[in-house]
Amino acid sequence: MKNKKGQVASLSPTVMTLIIVGVLLGAGLMILSAMQEVTWVSTSETVINETLSKVNETGASLDHITERNVDCVVSVCYNKTNPWDLIPTSNYTADGCTVAYTGKTTTGYAFNNTEWNCTYSYTYDADSVASNGTRDVIDATASLASIWLPVIVVVLAAGIVLAYLLGAFAGGKRK
Repeated sequence: MKNKKGQVASLSPTVMTLIIVGVLLGAGLMILSAMQEVTWVSTSETVINETLSKVNETGASLDHITERNVDCVVSVCYNKTNPWDLIPTSNYTADGCTVAYTGKTTTGYAFNNTEWNCTYSYTYDADSVASNGTRDVIDATASLASIWLPVIVVVLAAGIVLAYLLGAFAGGKRK
């Protein structure tokens, strides 16, 4: 009977080790993720005469809308077919990186559902050497956790089951 109790008692340190490794791995990934965000570099750019296709009330997105934490400021828009036709700011709204026609008309001009050329500046968080290095460590650690941690758990579980079965069979023969 003492052997069986010893086998079950030896299960606790193994499980505790797995839990501690998992918690430390998770905490490390959270810290690395926070460090990556801190090392991004605020960068500003200017785009001149970007063509927006069919600007309407729904709006058309500027090309850089997908940048990280982007903020766009439209300075001027022109009708693409007549580049000298300035589109008054009363005819559009620029919310973030989306330009939308407001429905107001200027005498003799219809700007809805037409192509526009817009000039704007935008600010976004760009990667730095430090954030790239941190991201590489996060990716390597995450793949380590997703690939090797389950393998280790399965091997340990199989070892525990085998040890228990071998102990049960060996104990049965001793009687």
